Order: sequence, then structure tokens, then C-alpha cells
Amino acid sequence: MRLRRLAHVDSRAMLDFVTATVAPGTAIRTGSWPGYAALGAAGYRHEPSTRPSDGTGHERTLPMPARADLLRLWIWSTES
Repeated sequence: MRLRRLAHVDSRAMLDFVTATVAPGTAIRTGSWPGYAALGAAGYRHEPSTRPSDGTGHERTLPMPARADLLRLWIWSTES
């Protein structure tokens, strides 16, 4: 897991962080924020936190990326 505080949260800032800290071609597991969509075009294997339905009609969430996404949201909400 890689974490860094960003001055502002947008797709460009996230992509700058990823390209500075992760080798191209690496699989990156993330939450479901739409800004992560740029990872695939930048040469990374993007693996969002949800998988296709398991037959019950419900998506199955991968626990660790989902928790990291919740951490990101908590940090956003506590900044002044």
C-alpha cells in the first residue's frame, strides 16, 4: 500500500503520485472512485475493488482496496 497526502484530489494528482512511486505495468488495486480510470491508459493494470456478480446479483467487494478507499475518504473529511 502506498499513501501520500495530496494538495488537491483529482485524477491528475493521483496519476502523478502513481507514476512517481509505482513501476509501469504493475497491477494497482483501488477503490471505485472514477478518477482511477486513468491508470489503464497510463500503462498500469487497474483492478477496481469490485468484481462481477457472484450469481446473486450483488457485486463482491475486495476488502483491502475498499478499506483503503474508506481511509482516503476519512482523511478527506478530517482536513481543515
